[in-house]
Amino acid sequence: MLRSVLATSLWDMPIHPALVHFPIAFLFTASVVIVARHATGRVALERYIAPLLVTGVITLPVVMLAGLRDAGWLDLFRDADAGQPLIWHALVSTGAAASAASHVAVRVRFEGKPNRIVDLSLAATTAWLLVATGLLAGEMVYS
Repeated sequence: MLRSVLATSLWDMPIHPALVHFPIAFLFTASVVIVARHATGRVALERYIAPLLVTGVITLPVVMLAGLRDAGWLDLFRDADAGQPLIWHALVSTGAAASAASHVAVRVRFEGKPNRIVDLSLAATTAWLLVATGLLAGEMVYS
């Protein structure tokens, strides 16, 4: 047993599961802080939002590339079946990345003071897409 573990190359091991929690934590926490900021009116919470969002947006593509690598790069789309949770996981995670990147772009455009409705809508969209991505991952792992 130990010999087979030691003989396994690190490159052969999946890396996506080890990395995926970082952008999720950053982006989901940013969404919670945005809701708390608007619900309480505490402007002091603004200083946490940009670092959380930007770090999540920067780390998410790295994790998505790790997922593609673990799934055999683009081979997962060659025989794509709309019923496969992996396909939906990839698509929904791309939506989460686009939503989070859009949120950063909106905050940059409006110098950290976007419209309340837009800010909350983008935070909620990103959070729910992250939840859906995780549910699809759970479907793959536990079914």
